Amino acid sequence: MPEVLLVLPGAERARPAMVIEYRPGTLLSEVLDREGSTSAELFELGAEVGRVAAAVGEITFERPGFFAGRGLEVRAGQPWSQQLARFAADCVDTAPPGRLDQATGKDWTALCATEAGALRAVDGQARLVHADLNPKNLLVSRTGAGWRVDALLDWEFSFSGCPYGDAANMIRFSADYPAGFAAGFAAAFAAHQPAELPLPDDWLYLGRVLDMFALSDLVTRPAGHQVADQAAAVIRQWAGGGVPRSA
Repeated sequence: MPEVLLVLPGAERARPAMVIEYRPGTLLSEVLDREGSTSAELFELGAEVGRVAAAVGEITFERPGFFAGRGLEVRAGQPWSQQLARFAADCVDTAPPGRLDQATGKDWTALCATEAGALRAVDGQARLVHADLNPKNLLVSRTGAGWRVDALLDWEFSFSGCPYGDAANMIRFSADYPAGFAAGFAAAFAAHQPAELPLPDDWLYLGRVLDMFALSDLVTRPAGHQVADQAAAVIRQWAGGGVPRSA
């Protein structure tokens, strides 16, 4: 994680910002957009990213919840299983007109309410979650020994909870990735989970249910936001066919 050098609180018409330490490397998104890599090379790259993503979740806290204050204490809150339905409904209500039609919004809210109970299986986990794990937030490089993750950026959404959501976040748009990467990522993420915390067979499904928080939040972004429109497409797919249970 790069060191934060300066935090700018923002002004009346300026967004808050921060200056972070320079770290060498290439954005993972740029690497995935390149042509010429074999599926074996991309599997190796995905495996390295999956290993690092699993390592993030090895950091534990006393309780699940969001960080608060300069000391980043974990603020206790309701279990995720009790928050999802209301959170999704509030987000649907505040989404820009036209992003989700009324029927889709209603079906999505109902789906979140139906699936929320599954999160009782992970409500008690109190592990570090990045909560924005996507190819634009990782710097990677190719070394003589293979791929290496140089930095994981943008931790402002992080919290204490279950890291399966990080994995679901990374492969949320896996159809857009070149062949091999998502499979390598999922395999390594699963293989590097803590031995004292057995990985359930449905871990990716649980991660996708956790990702319903982020998908719901994304559609509240202003009109024209590309990732928000992509999230809306996922919501339409899941609202019509349910939460996918396989990779």
